[in-house]
Amino acid sequence: TNAGGVWTITPASPSTPVIMGDVRLNAGATLRMNPGLYVINSILQNGNSSIAVLGGTPCVSNCTVTVQVAGQNQSTPIDLTGGGISNPTMDPSRFQIIYPGTGTVRLNGGASAAALIYAPNATSNFNGNADFYGAIVAGTVTDFGGADIHYDRNLSKGGMTVGNTTLDSFTWLNQ
Repeated sequence: TNAGGVWTITPASPSTPVIMGDVRLNAGATLRMNPGLYVINSILQNGNSSIAVLGGTPCVSNCTVTVQVAGQNQSTPIDLTGGGISNPTMDPSRFQIIYPGTGTVRLNGGASAAALIYAPNATSNFNGNADFYGAIVAGTVTDFGGADIHYDRNLSKGGMTVGNTTLDSFTWLNQ
């Protein structure tokens, strides 16, 4: 938990996960995340706090901030409505949130809110009337206030793969 101030977290190596438990940001606090894997139980933003995705452009390798959320004993394991997400690259594949549970995911948009959210069993609520750039996969998506979701077509070329790739089409070439 951090009230005010700025925290910057950098993983020890690309393959070393940062394990953080329950993350609470309050009163204008900023969590700055460098590329890597973050394993948390839940995340809550209050009082104009924010998450800033670092890594800049151009980024040569390991440019993604991936957040895996467990959500144990949490009805709303992801609440990013306090101040939102800052991803200045505007590349949603650079900030990915993965949550397999059935809780609620609460989101706000914003001028630089670009992310890829995979929560196929969750209920997702958008609050406010701001823009969200990227994609969201959720069991249910509800908009409370006129949020606009802008799908980034570049995600069809790369995005996130949750499991093994599968063959989805095949043809024989007649010569």
